[in-house]
This record gives sequence, structure tokens and C-alpha cells, in this order.
Amino acid sequence: MFKKLLLFSVCVSFLLFAVSCKEKEKIYSHAELVIPLTEDFYDTNDPLFDVSYSNGEISVAVLRISFAAGILNGIPETFSPDRFAKYWLSQNERQAEIIVRGDYAICDYIESGTFHLASFFRAKNAYFVILFATREALEVKWRDKMLEFSNGVYFTD
Repeated sequence: MFKKLLLFSVCVSFLLFAVSCKEKEKIYSHAELVIPLTEDFYDTNDPLFDVSYSNGEISVAVLRISFAAGILNGIPETFSPDRFAKYWLSQNERQAEIIVRGDYAICDYIESGTFHLASFFRAKNAYFVILFATREALEVKWRDKMLEFSNGVYFTD
């Protein structure tokens, strides 16, 4: 009986050790925004955005505009995500149909052979733009995954 109890204790200890030693998931975030990308993404450096990532086929760039900085640039802090999307598209001389998906807005467009999907969020103290990009030929492969990433965005405050 003692041997069975000892063997059981060793097995339980081994299982707990194996589970606790699991590699931590990589978190992709900027300020209060967290985006659930897969672990094959790595940091890149895009000077036009606050943070950017890529997996070799798609790029993801995040821009945060605090309400204080927005007011200085003529962006009221009262915009909804879709109104902010209209403003951002206008400022960047782009046209696209904006679709509201719950508490965020999205649009897509093709520019210079690149497919772009942009997601627009309003957090407690800032607006966020997440811009996904891939070669136009890869749009079908990555579009649903880009939408899934956008849908999984959450805020820590």
C-alpha cells in the first residue's frame, strides 16, 4: 500500500512539474491593448506605428492616439470607433467601406498590390488603429485570421 501511495505521489508531482514548466505564451500588446497573435509573430520596427509585428506573410502594426494628443491634432475624444475610422481614412487619403463589429470598426482596401485590413478601437483614454497587411495574393489565406485577431483584442483597463 505504501508503494502505491508513493508511486501515486511521484506521478502527481511529475504531472504538476510538467504543467508548470510549460513555456509562457508570448503577449503582443501596446499600452492597454492586447492582441492575440500566434506565437510565430516577431517584433519589427515600423517608424510610422508604435509597435509592429510580422510572421513573414502578414504584418501587424498598432497605433495609439491618446485623447490628449488627439485633441491637439483636432480629434475630439467623443468619436465612436466608426467615426474615428472615417477620420483616419480621410487623413490618410484612403477610401473604404467601414463595418461596425460590436465595439470596434473595420475596413479593408488594396493599395499597391497589398491587402490591408484596419481595425479601429476606442479605449478608456485613447483610440487605437491595428493595421494588418499582406500581399494581395495572400488575402484569401489570411483575411479570416486577421478578423479573428481583431475580434480577440482586449484592453487591460
